[in-house]
Amino acid sequence: MSSLKEQFKMTPAMICTTSRFILGAIGVLLLSLGYRWWGFSILVIAFFTDFADGRLARMRNQVTDLGGMLDPIADKLLVSEILLYMIFTKTLPWIAIVIPIFELCLIILALYLKSKGKVVHSIWVGKAKFQTQWICLLFYFLTPELNTLGLERIYTKTIGLALLIIAILMTWLSLYSHVILAKEALKGT
Repeated sequence: MSSLKEQFKMTPAMICTTSRFILGAIGVLLLSLGYRWWGFSILVIAFFTDFADGRLARMRNQVTDLGGMLDPIADKLLVSEILLYMIFTKTLPWIAIVIPIFELCLIILALYLKSKGKVVHSIWVGKAKFQTQWICLLFYFLTPELNTLGLERIYTKTIGLALLIIAILMTWLSLYSHVILAKEALKGT
């Protein structure tokens, strides 16, 4: 267990993780102000910080419990703020609201486990969920361009809805898997 000072040390990995919080807010703000491609570009950069932070931490032997907890929270908040923006602007169907709700449940579960001195580390389904959510968001973001390139609207709506359903199912599966792991971690507590 590392000291509190080591937990809060601003390593390159921790900078990547914390920048995701800031970049997400800036990206959504730019989208809401009508700077669509600037906002999209910032959000893509935020997405790629997720690939960098864990690799940097492992490569430099700077893995911390705090970083392990903040990384998935940053992912969940990034996806949730983009989803909420897209729902409120009617880019995504309202049913997508279940994803931020599930993500909030995952954050609460992680914080509860932390308060009990337990941690459930990332699992493959959580990583797959994050990728699925991004593919869905990317598709919905690019739908106007796909329609102007000749892909009929009925196809983009059908594909978009299928991707959204997959993202919802993956988010539910991630929540379910984490609840099972949390139960196991709390046995005997």
